[in-house]
Amino acid sequence: MAVDESVSEDHDEVEERLCVVFLVDGSGSVGEEDFSCMTNFLLTAADTIAAVPNSKVCVVQFSNDTRVEVPLAAVDKTTFEAGIHNMVRMNGGTNIAAAVAKAGSLLKAEASSSRRVLVLLTDGRIDTYQAREAGQMVAQLSDEQCNVGLWAFGVGRGVDSAELMRIIEGPGEVAKGLGRERYVELCVRDDAPW
Repeated sequence: MAVDESVSEDHDEVEERLCVVFLVDGSGSVGEEDFSCMTNFLLTAADTIAAVPNSKVCVVQFSNDTRVEVPLAAVDKTTFEAGIHNMVRMNGGTNIAAAVAKAGSLLKAEASSSRRVLVLLTDGRIDTYQAREAGQMVAQLSDEQCNVGLWAFGVGRGVDSAELMRIIEGPGEVAKGLGRERYVELCVRDDAPW
C-alpha cells in the first residue's frame, strides 16, 4: 500500500507561539526599591524571551486599575526598554483580578496553540475577598483559553506567599499542588521591624 504524502503537506504543524504577559504590582504596599527590582527583572527576562522563536511579550501594571506599559508584541529591545524605563508606579490598591482579566483580554486574539504565560510580580498583600476574586479570575481564564500558565514572583516586604500560591491554583482541584512549583521569591525582604 502506498502512502499518500500529500496528506502530510496539507496538515503542516502550526508553529507554537509563546506569549508572556508580565503583571506588575504598582500598589502602595510596593516600595520604590521593590518596584525597581521588578523593572530590572523585566529587562533581563525580555532578553531571554526574545531568544525564543515566535515569542511575544507584554507588560501590564496594576493597582486599583490596569495600565498596559508595553503592548503585546515581539520583543523589540529598544521599545521594550523605553516602556520599562518610562513606568511610573501607580500607587493604590492591589487588584490582581483586574490584572488577570486584562491579560486574558490581551491574549484572547492569539492562536489556540499559543502558550500563554502570566507572570505575576507582587507582594500579594490583599484582603480575603480580593484573593478569592483573583483565584476565580485565574480559573475563568484557564476555562476560557487554552494553554494558560500562571507564575507568581514575590517582591517586597511582608509577601503573602501562601495567598499567592492559592491564587495560582485557583478554586477547585485542577491546579492543586502547582502553587509551590510556580511561586518564586524574587526579592523578598523581612517585614519592617516597627
